[in-house]
Order: sequence, then structure tokens, then C-alpha cells
Amino acid sequence: MNSKPSQRFPELQVVELFDDEMDRDVKYTTLQTCCEWSDPYESSVLFYLKKNTWELFSQTPRVIFWLLEGSKEAAE
Repeated sequence: MNSKPSQRFPELQVVELFDDEMDRDVKYTTLQTCCEWSDPYESSVLFYLKKNTWELFSQTPRVIFWLLEGSKEAAE
């Protein structure tokens, strides 16, 4: 799972969830409940969250772990 500010929509944060991630269904359901909208792609889904929602959401221990897990996979 990666996240970055949206270039097209400055007030939103984009979170990319890859299809082959561990706990993908849990992550998908969690992100789907708090996003403004989502776009499915070939091997991932992009979720668009309001920045203030993302700031609150990303501070939860579960999401911090997911983000760390994603950055470890990207480094490998």
C-alpha cells in the first residue's frame, strides 16, 4: 500500500492498494469506507481520501503497520 498527494485534486490523498497484498480484503474494506471514490486498475485500486480523513486514518496503529509493510516490500 502506497500513498501520495493527488496532483489533479490537491485536497485529496491517493492510496494505492495492490491486489497481491497481504490482508488485501481487510485493507480494501477499510479504505472503501472512508474514501471519496475509488478507481480499479489492472493490478491495484486507487482510493481518493480527503486529506484530513487521511491524516486521522494514517495515525492508527493498523495503518502505520500497513504503510511500513508496503515500504519494506518496495525496498526489496
